[in-house]
Amino acid sequence: MKSKLLLLTLVLFSYTYVNAQSSKEIEKMAKAETTKMVAALDLTDDQEIAIYRQNYTLVEQQSRFDKVENKTDKVVAAMENYKMQYQENVQKLLTDSQREQFKNWVEKSKLLKE
Repeated sequence: MKSKLLLLTLVLFSYTYVNAQSSKEIEKMAKAETTKMVAALDLTDDQEIAIYRQNYTLVEQQSRFDKVENKTDKVVAAMENYKMQYQENVQKLLTDSQREQFKNWVEKSKLLKE
């Protein structure tokens, strides 16, 4: 009985550790992309915070998508739809001049090309 409990504890700890590592990696990637966007688009502090949230969510979704082994057309279409929604949401946060800069940034960025 103690060995089963110990094994269960070990499995749960491992799962928690892996998820924490994954979350930290997602956070790191989202911050890096946000930093690039701040420089390229001259974002305000409020815009930076809102766009960081968008970037974090996109990187998280991309990470989940990458883990799917059998990517059906429906799964691929859902991810493409999510990327389009991301662009729309970010553009809503930007001024007109920033939107033009964002379009140029998207072409150069790896964030939406993965």
